[in-house]
Amino acid sequence: MEAADTLKRLPNRERGWLTAASRAHWPDIVQEDQELNLAASRKSARAQSDRIARIPAPADAIDRMDTVLLWLPHAGGSKPRRDVAVLFALACGVKVARLRQRFGCGRRTVYDIRDRALARLCSWLDKEVGPIQ
Repeated sequence: MEAADTLKRLPNRERGWLTAASRAHWPDIVQEDQELNLAASRKSARAQSDRIARIPAPADAIDRMDTVLLWLPHAGGSKPRRDVAVLFALACGVKVARLRQRFGCGRRTVYDIRDRALARLCSWLDKEVGPIQ
């Protein structure tokens, strides 16, 4: 969730500076949401007084976000693209109803995908890093 928050806090100009290679490991739903957010911010640029000031993300938070985004492929199961997309979309605050529409599944399925993806990610981290003392 911190990675999702950091991603939201990146200024639009800074998002534009990120090369395609650095965004290549981001899940599709993150890339699509960033495009939608950029289009929405262009529309609302006329109404600058209505915009809420964002506190920029610090450099260490951006580094942690990149690390988490590199971990995401390990959360995938039988349908890895869908599983990773659902997991990160939920962390970004995407509504379950939107995910149900996009993937053509029920609410319970979305939560099952999330739970299983988190279990796979925790298992992988446990093997990579070891148990937390």
